[in-house]
Amino acid sequence: MNIDLAQAKRQLNQTAGSYADAAIIPREVQERLVDRLSFIKCQPAIIVDIGCGDGTLLNALRPLYPTAHYVGLDLAISRLDNRNMTSVCADAHQLPFADHSIDLIISSLALHWTLDLEKVLGEISRVLKPQGLLMFSTLGPDTLLPLTKAFGEDTAQHVLPFYDMHDIGDGLLRNHFVDPVMDAEHITVNYSTTQRLFDDLRAMGETQLLSTRRKTLTGKKRWQQMLEKLIKQKNDNALPIPFEIIYGHAWGAEKPKTTSSGREFRVSIADIPIRRQPTTP
Repeated sequence: MNIDLAQAKRQLNQTAGSYADAAIIPREVQERLVDRLSFIKCQPAIIVDIGCGDGTLLNALRPLYPTAHYVGLDLAISRLDNRNMTSVCADAHQLPFADHSIDLIISSLALHWTLDLEKVLGEISRVLKPQGLLMFSTLGPDTLLPLTKAFGEDTAQHVLPFYDMHDIGDGLLRNHFVDPVMDAEHITVNYSTTQRLFDDLRAMGETQLLSTRRKTLTGKKRWQQMLEKLIKQKNDNALPIPFEIIYGHAWGAEKPKTTSSGREFRVSIADIPIRRQPTTP
């Protein structure tokens, strides 16, 4: 996606103070992500949260992993809380960690902000230890569907396109992750007014970030037409807004070794599993 990362960084910094009050969906998804993680056996020594914000997700993990070292990474420096974690202001497209150095990487509702998901998955694969765990949630294409319908042909100027679950799964396999598991669910928030919906989206920084967006303001007439279409989708005086939540986890693996040409793979014969046929007595 052609996301304007500079604008994303400005937006995240500007909304650092308002995010917590509007983050109904992010808080709920974080709880569900931690619940899923509690059923997976692992004892990580180093945990990194990509898109950590103020570190609430990492704090929720402490009862599960009391001896782990916690590192929070975020694009916006104003969102970081240095009191409860090692804070790193960095871009997920270029993670500032050594190869095969992290036991658990977790990310909740942050991957849809990435300019190049394939590159981010490649970076996570690089820094994750073999048998290390990646656990994440992100927004899927059914998110904000009423807005998509209301904007119509103008949708691309206002609503961010979200990654499909199958595309994410394919990306995990291409980047050498093992045993990826993907699933999705829908959470619906009923808004009493359209104004409350847009206030929440702005407070969370979830507004249009594509570099191809129109830089001029939307005309008053066009905006009013959109609002009328949106209001028609109300049900019992409430506007139901769906959020498709995609969950996934996968394990790190030994990365293939290549020659300097990048075209030839060299594998030790000791690394090749041999299945022996049973002998007939």
